[in-house]
Amino acid sequence: MNANCLIPKNNISRIKKRTPNPLGFTLVELMVSIAVVAVLTAAAVPATIAFQTRHGLQYATDELYGDIQLARLRAARNNQRCRIVFNQPAPNQYTIRDVDNNGLLLGVFKIGNLTKFRGGIVFTNSPNAGDTPPFTTIEFLSQGVLNIGVVAPAGSNSVYLTNQNNDIFYRVLVSAAGGTGVDRWVPSQKIWR
Repeated sequence: MNANCLIPKNNISRIKKRTPNPLGFTLVELMVSIAVVAVLTAAAVPATIAFQTRHGLQYATDELYGDIQLARLRAARNNQRCRIVFNQPAPNQYTIRDVDNNGLLLGVFKIGNLTKFRGGIVFTNSPNAGDTPPFTTIEFLSQGVLNIGVVAPAGSNSVYLTNQNNDIFYRVLVSAAGGTGVDRWVPSQKIWR
């Protein structure tokens, strides 16, 4: 059924003349849309920053863990040593260096930087007094195992990270066989999990 047959003929021309052109937006519609987007953005930005700050320590720990694994694999793949030096070239940075079998530096492969993460992430000491002191240097041999003779300080097996509030701690452990793991400090139980 044709919709025009329900409207008397003399009213059709008047209806067509009053109908606005549907091919655009009015200025009011555009301004309302911009205002809605601005309000939503204003609400989302602080929440996003807070999320990044809360999770910055986890992101930094994950990157360090991956870089330690990368150094181990790089040593095995290139059949040469690979060394990670912490707090070099600046505090809260680390360098991954290719080293020949005589211990001579061949080049810097990567510089990791904790300061790029939100939350004031820093290297620190363990919150547990019984833990070993943190690494300052670790080195993987060409077999992918830890070079115990280069690990500094002697007996170290971990790197510790914390946030600006010192209320969350992570440690990245490296075994003599080169295996790597991540733990989080549980203050209420005084254990690493």
